[in-house]
Amino acid sequence: MSSEQGNPVDAASERLIQKLRQAQGLSLIVGEASVFRRAIAQIPTIAQSDATVLISGETGTGKEL
Repeated sequence: MSSEQGNPVDAASERLIQKLRQAQGLSLIVGEASVFRRAIAQIPTIAQSDATVLISGETGTGKEL
């Protein structure tokens, strides 16, 4: 069963993944810390999975990006 016929959340996730693939990419995200750059580099791999990701940090640090 395709996600378009199944769970609406799965279908929305699939559409979002497609938009991310078509977008300019992650090059617009700015950060200098090596830990941050490694986390950003993992986004394409994680985006293709069903994994749940928790991003934690102090208020105002840009977690919503």
